[in-house]
Amino acid sequence: MTQRIQVFEQERLYVGEDGFERSHWQLLAAYAEREGHRFFSLGANSIRFHTYVGALQVGRLLIEVLPKADRGNTSKAEWQSILIEMLQLCRLLPKYVSSEAQLRLRSNSILELYLKMLLEEIQLIVNRGLFRAYRRVEGPSSVLRGRLLLQQQLHAQLNQKEQFFTASDQFDLNHPVHQQLLKALQLMAQLPLPYEMQLMVRHLSGIFRESGVKAHYHSRLHSQTVPHPQYEKALQMAQLLLDQQRPDVRWGEHQVLALMFDMNRLFEAYVYEILLRTKEDIRVWRQHSRTFWRQHQIRPDLVLELDGRRIVLDTKWRVLTHASPKAEELRQLFVYMQYFDAQVAYLLYPDVFGVPHLPPQAYEGREGLSRLYCGMQFLKVVDQGQLNRRLGQDLIAQLRMYQNKLPA
Repeated sequence: MTQRIQVFEQERLYVGEDGFERSHWQLLAAYAEREGHRFFSLGANSIRFHTYVGALQVGRLLIEVLPKADRGNTSKAEWQSILIEMLQLCRLLPKYVSSEAQLRLRSNSILELYLKMLLEEIQLIVNRGLFRAYRRVEGPSSVLRGRLLLQQQLHAQLNQKEQFFTASDQFDLNHPVHQQLLKALQLMAQLPLPYEMQLMVRHLSGIFRESGVKAHYHSRLHSQTVPHPQYEKALQMAQLLLDQQRPDVRWGEHQVLALMFDMNRLFEAYVYEILLRTKEDIRVWRQHSRTFWRQHQIRPDLVLELDGRRIVLDTKWRVLTHASPKAEELRQLFVYMQYFDAQVAYLLYPDVFGVPHLPPQAYEGREGLSRLYCGMQFLKVVDQGQLNRRLGQDLIAQLRMYQNKLPA
């Protein structure tokens, strides 16, 4: 049976605490050396988590890392629910509305919920019928089919082998999309899942294998490879799972599976999605890039068009006790405004300590700079123990109030 520990980002977990043993530390140390120290850093008898949230499966121990953006008023169970809702809002988890699904959101681990939803997405695909597609096949054949590979054919004749080496298109089920899904199922088969999920994994894996599908990991599947919209969600979830795990390494050797999300990117995606859902007459772009020198590009987090004027928004998942931006952040926003025809830019932070907003302040030092402004906004992510769904409307109202005071 899997044991679960819940911690907050930036917290330290010590050996001997809550069932975290030396053997777990050793497995995580080996994982960190192999995959990089993105998710946590190592101490002599502890690990300290960074700004990544999600789940780490270490043998039969599951460590859930939760976001933290309040002064202790929100419980871990509430933060788990907030994280799941944020992942759903940002389309990293399918959205469920049934009462049974809501019960699962409260009782299951994040990793188990993620895998359960992935299995259900794959089951939907199987129920609708697997699709066939053409794929390129190269190699020896007993019959001449397709294009003859001359170099390999000459080598075979020198060795007196009676066979053809050809390249041909084959129409079947063993194409990259199904190969990727089966690879994800194979990874799940090695995890300590509940019995009903194990049965589901075996059943779906058997269907793919009996259809002639060979599991293979593809680092990236191009959009044209995806045959139908019904595959998109399953492939997106499988890709994330496989990308964070070395898919060609067996579970028994390393026993660590990571499903982690960068809170800086998740916060940016949350603000973007919540702005899209407002009923205001706005336009918003995310990660819109422009070239500024040779092949180098600049890419602000968000660009907002409000009442005919552009605003640059830069999200920072960092807790501040006072409104004091860093000099490099101010320089970065200054460049963004020049290239994206904006008059004002804002740094967006989570509101934890009730820090007052910093109204737009003009840049100084040279003639013409007084028409460019930078301010700071502190966003209330959590409202009464739940994800703040009104954040978009509140932010737009605040920005519009400031904009009306700026010179045209």
